[in-house]
Amino acid sequence: WEQEASLRLRDGDEQVLAVYDLHGRLIGGTAEEMTERAVRAYLADTLTGHTSLLVTSTNHQTAELSYRIQAELVRLGRVDPHVLSADRDGNPIATGDLIQARRNNPTLTLTDTSGPEGAFATVTNRATYRVLGFDPFSGGVRIADIAGRTGVLPPEYVAEHVTLGYAATGWAAQGRTVDTCHALLDPGATRRAAYVSLTRGRESNTAYVVC
Repeated sequence: WEQEASLRLRDGDEQVLAVYDLHGRLIGGTAEEMTERAVRAYLADTLTGHTSLLVTSTNHQTAELSYRIQAELVRLGRVDPHVLSADRDGNPIATGDLIQARRNNPTLTLTDTSGPEGAFATVTNRATYRVLGFDPFSGGVRIADIAGRTGVLPPEYVAEHVTLGYAATGWAAQGRTVDTCHALLDPGATRRAAYVSLTRGRESNTAYVVC
């Protein structure tokens, strides 16, 4: 049902919102209530092994909620409490964190030493990586992508072009595919923002609407 509904949403069919509501994918409440529910839903999916994404409307909100999620993951032992670096928002980065690159850099490569020769990729804008630890040679952080390729982000790149990857704006979420997506939609959200937010998840997409 969601595949067909997403096409109707893309085309601007307002009646399709009733379909999302029927399947429990639209939740309404105050900004505080919706933020709390979205964060908890994101964490619940992450802790059960799903890849998930929390979509917000502003970069400030993204940085704030990513920090909040990271703190909870540290408390639960999923992220190391020892800080390795800080991202461009000033948020701490530690081993186990999910981060997102915010600028292409073809000189920074990731390689798969166990795969065939030439199995490599370059660091690209909006790609997400898992932090593996500190790199003593460069002072940067060691990372891995979803394919298992590893590399190093130098400290200058981390400080200027990296953010925590738990939450993202609609723009930054474009191109990402996860198991589940949780979107905070404020009263000014456009149809385009709703469409992007409700099409990132393979298994489910839920909108938390600030009323």
